[in-house]
Amino acid sequence: MKDRVINALHEAWWRAIPLYIGMSTIAISQPMLDLYGKNLPVFSTAKVSRYEIAMFVVILVAVPVLIASFVEFLGRLINPRSGLWIRYGFTGLFGVFFFLTMFRQIGINNIIIVFGVTLAAASGIVWLVVNKSWAKTFVSYLAIAAPLVVGIFVLNTQEILFPGNLPIASIDSDATADLNKPPIVLVVMDEAPLYALLNSEGSINRERFPNLAQLATEATWHRNATAASNWTAQAVPAILTSQLPEKGDLPIASQHPENIFTALASHYPLNVYEPITSLCPTNLCKSFVPVGERWNTARFRGFLRDALVVFGHRILPESLRDNLPTIDEGWGGFAGENTEAPGDNEEERMSLLRAYGVLGPTYQTNILRDLTNRMATATTPEAYIAHLLVPHRPWRSTPDERVYRLYAPDVPQDVVPSDVDQRRTMYQRYLLQMAMVDTALGKMIAEMKQANTWDKSMVIITADHGLTLVPEGKVRQAVFDSPEVT
Repeated sequence: MKDRVINALHEAWWRAIPLYIGMSTIAISQPMLDLYGKNLPVFSTAKVSRYEIAMFVVILVAVPVLIASFVEFLGRLINPRSGLWIRYGFTGLFGVFFFLTMFRQIGINNIIIVFGVTLAAASGIVWLVVNKSWAKTFVSYLAIAAPLVVGIFVLNTQEILFPGNLPIASIDSDATADLNKPPIVLVVMDEAPLYALLNSEGSINRERFPNLAQLATEATWHRNATAASNWTAQAVPAILTSQLPEKGDLPIASQHPENIFTALASHYPLNVYEPITSLCPTNLCKSFVPVGERWNTARFRGFLRDALVVFGHRILPESLRDNLPTIDEGWGGFAGENTEAPGDNEEERMSLLRAYGVLGPTYQTNILRDLTNRMATATTPEAYIAHLLVPHRPWRSTPDERVYRLYAPDVPQDVVPSDVDQRRTMYQRYLLQMAMVDTALGKMIAEMKQANTWDKSMVIITADHGLTLVPEGKVRQAVFDSPEVT
């Protein structure tokens, strides 16, 4: 028995691991780390720490290899030939992932072609590894790519992993406001174009949006203001820094050290909700989510759930991707899209809501209520700054915050249809969710007036960008052809 264990360890761990590392790298870790390394706002959205990012890399690089090796080890304990067939099986499985990713990249979506050729090609790899020593050697040498893939990912994410010391780190995070200064309230809506608010006379439609219409009569309305970008990760930093964005900017504090948070931190306690950006240094903000924690299990589990959805989109043909939660309408919260928060029980769902910030519309209005409650209980003037991901898609809320089915089967999610009835459906759903935002803002204003803080406060309500319903075009599309402002 002892000899069998030693032989199984030798075969499954020492001889098989280079092959598993090589195949797993080209099939799983390289495609995923390349994708995440080129889309850094996903990390600022998830609020994951560098330790959680490091664990994410370890899981992608090591876990598939360890699972394959361990299963082969168990198989060899039973029968050496079983272990060999398990090795061939995992080699074929990694090959399937690799060829599915390749077909996804070149845009072939016919299921019969994709899976037929993929299975044939993966079987070919297995045959070569079994029968040709040079093929087995070549695949094993692919293990060298693993540290290279990790190294490239670290280089791409160094602004996230190693932000360095910010020049504002010495600001007192326990600042108290001058009692003579007004409280500051900044609410940034997401994907809220002006035209949707207007009636035929060019004023805000009071029947649909009574609270915004009333606000326009009481406040200063800068109706000709335009967005600096139609990409949230650029548009919101432009608002928070008063600087035009440049291509390649990341929505993180190390790239935007001079912003509204660092400007106000010496004068006001800060209450901040940033679901996409991370411009407020963690030592300054009373955040709505625990962004300063080195490790948060619920947050990391939510991040991994999203990664599984992303992997599905990375490898599956179009008809199968339709069964997955969409990933093209935001930077996170994909796995929890069909509920206000994923989780096996209420405690886990609430923990994930607080820690990860599932981006459903009802959760966003709850943030606004939380902000209002903080204002009501504050004993000194404070600053309240929230970027709310509403009325942003998915459009599924009514004005009284009920949630209905995500999408009608015949209505696309990100492309404006040419069919007039489908466009009308899209617009109606958008207006319903915009009315929900109007209701939530009205409640905030009413509670501020009741608490006698409305006339004492500086309140700014704006939006990061809009959207379009031009037929057959993108609902919203960022253009990055110019190296300057996009």
